[in-house]
Amino acid sequence: MKRRVRLPLLHLGVSAVLVGLALALILLLWYPAPLGHLDGIHFVVLLIIGVDLCLGPLLTLVVSSEHKRGAVLARDLAVIAALQLGALTYGLVTAYVARPAYLVFNADRFDTVAINELARTTDEARPAIDARLTGPQWVQALPPGNIELRNQLLFSAVRGGPDLKHYPELYRPWPSDVFAVRPRLRGLEELRLDAGQKAVLDEALAVRQLAPHQVAYVPLKGRERNGLVLLDRTDLRYLATLDLPPNY
Repeated sequence: MKRRVRLPLLHLGVSAVLVGLALALILLLWYPAPLGHLDGIHFVVLLIIGVDLCLGPLLTLVVSSEHKRGAVLARDLAVIAALQLGALTYGLVTAYVARPAYLVFNADRFDTVAINELARTTDEARPAIDARLTGPQWVQALPPGNIELRNQLLFSAVRGGPDLKHYPELYRPWPSDVFAVRPRLRGLEELRLDAGQKAVLDEALAVRQLAPHQVAYVPLKGRERNGLVLLDRTDLRYLATLDLPPNY
C-alpha cells in the first residue's frame, strides 16, 4: 500500500482508539448522562473529535508525499502528533477540573459543583474534599449551626461569592436531613411537558416499574441547563436524572 494511503489510515486508527478512550472517560465516568449536556461539556468533546480524530489524519494525508524524505516526513508527523497531544491534554484537563464532582442538595434543588468551584472555599474546607474519579457523589449541604457563620454564608451568596454548596465540610451523605427535603419535593403532575418530554419521563418510570404517584422530583441546576432529579417518595432514594426543564 502506498505511503499516502497507509499512513493516514494508520493514523486514523490510532486516533480513533485514543479518542474513544478519552470520550468514554469523559462521558461515561466524569459526566454520566445527562450531566454532560447540563454542564455544557460539548465544546471539549467537539475539540477532541475535531483535532484528534479529523484534523490529525487529514494533515497526515497532506504531508505524506511519496517523494518526501524520511527525516522530513518524521518531523512533520511529530509536529502533527504534538498538536493532537496538546489538544487531547487540554480537553482532558479541562473536563477533569470542571467535572461535577458533587451533586449537592442546597435548600430546594440539586446543584452540580465542580472541583474548580470548591477551590474558592476556605483553606479549612479543602481537607474535607473527597472527590472521586469514578463519578459525582450525591450529598446534602446542611447549614452550619453557628449563627455568625450562617450569616456570613448568606451575605457571601448575596454578593455572588461562595455559597453553602461550595463548602464541603458542610456536606453529608444523601439524604441526611429528610425533614428538610420532604417539603421541597414536587409531584410529577406539576410538570408542564410536551409530548416528547412526557415520553422521556414515561420511559424512565416504565424502566424502573414505578407509578407516577411513587415518584417526586427536585430541580437540578447545571452550569448551562437545568434538569430533573427523580426521587422515591418513600425513602428519597435517587432514581434518575433527566434532561428535562423543570417548568412548573
